[in-house]
Order: sequence, then C-alpha cells, then structure tokens
Amino acid sequence: MTSYNPSEVAVLVIAVVAGICVLGHRDWLIHQRFAKPAIVWFILQLMAWCCTVLEGFLYPVVFNFLEHLFYAAAAVFALIACQDLLKYARRNQP
Repeated sequence: MTSYNPSEVAVLVIAVVAGICVLGHRDWLIHQRFAKPAIVWFILQLMAWCCTVLEGFLYPVVFNFLEHLFYAAAAVFALIACQDLLKYARRNQP
C-alpha cells in the first residue's frame, strides 16, 4: 500500500480553507463576470487534490488516473476562461 505525502494533505487543507473563505462572499462573487468559470476551475483543481491524497490510501491506479483527468479538465477550463478574459479585455480597450 502506498502512503500519502503530508505536503499533499497540507495543500488540500489550504485549498478547502480558501474555498470556504471565498464561499463566504458568494452573493457578491456570483455577480462578477468571471466568477462562474473561476469557481468551476477551482472545483476541478480541488477534486484533483482530493484524488492526490486518496490515492495514498486506496485504489492508487484509479485515483491517480482521476487526479490527472481532473487536472486536464481544469487546464482546459482555465484556457477557455482566459480566452474569454482576453476577448473581454480587447473589446474594452480605450
């Protein structure tokens, strides 16, 4: 059985705390233009971090695959969100 890395658990804990802090401002955040893509991006990253820790406890092959799947999905979503941000910035240039 593989073991987990304490630094992976630390990253997960920090991410969960950051997510809780951000959710405290969800009423304001949800009205911002890029909030929805950023939230989905963060959730995908969080799922990847969860899989990173879980692979140290059970089904390492499955959770490693899921971890990388979530990282890939987060990267694609980040790319799409950044392209949307660039389009918005270009349209609003003086």
